[in-house]
Amino acid sequence: MAGDARGDALVIFSQQLVWIYGHAPGWAEAHLLSVLGHDREDERAFWSGFFSAGRFPGFALYARLKPFLLAMVSIQRDRSNVERIAGMLLAGWRSFDTTEGGERCVSNEEMRDALRTGGDDFRRQVLWYLKTWSRADRSEWSAQALVLLRDVWPRERAVRTEETSEYLFNLAIDADRERFTFVVDAVTPLMTTIRSGALGVIELTRAGDEELVHDPMALLKLLYVALAQSATDWPYDADRLVERIAADPATAKDQRMAELRRRLAAR
Repeated sequence: MAGDARGDALVIFSQQLVWIYGHAPGWAEAHLLSVLGHDREDERAFWSGFFSAGRFPGFALYARLKPFLLAMVSIQRDRSNVERIAGMLLAGWRSFDTTEGGERCVSNEEMRDALRTGGDDFRRQVLWYLKTWSRADRSEWSAQALVLLRDVWPRERAVRTEETSEYLFNLAIDADRERFTFVVDAVTPLMTTIRSGALGVIELTRAGDEELVHDPMALLKLLYVALAQSATDWPYDADRLVERIAADPATAKDQRMAELRRRLAAR
């Protein structure tokens, strides 16, 4: 087949790639996977079908697709594809417990390079998945989130943007009590200040006092990094949040709290 009909066929068959590869890997290689790296239009049709299926492949198929997924990270600009690539690579990084030899489908080094070259959209999407999946599976994904933040996330200044910092901030405040302090310790070296329009602070101000004070020092550490030098650029209600945690005897004597209150007074 040729032209539009060929593209349509590639989309339809690639939607079923995981099933086809499981039953006839040779056929899948010859008629579907063979288009990768050879024809741009064919490859676009292939990924359109594969991504629309939203199915995670087995180890052998994932290994075959991985080089192309990693190569697309730095060049892909379509937002929906960025979302799918981010989810596929993060899931591959996590899947060490089901792979041959207990190794990650995507190594720490490969994931770090992807985060470094993928741009803000890619990094924010990874953090969105990390937060969403951690919420759904507190025991497994929450633990892996700490590994990703501590051992994998790039440290270069160029990746510390306001937008990405907002997602790191939200990841921290969404952590459960047992891991909140650890997540704060992990995200703060990766952050810069957050935008004045960030909504995470509003979520915190809606929390009851009991939620705020279960670790006020960790919360102070997070806010000290996240809030801008000028209090006029702070997110809405950040001033009330600072005053609420300042009532705690431990934070009241901390130099970081004194600095935040100085910024408030200088507005």
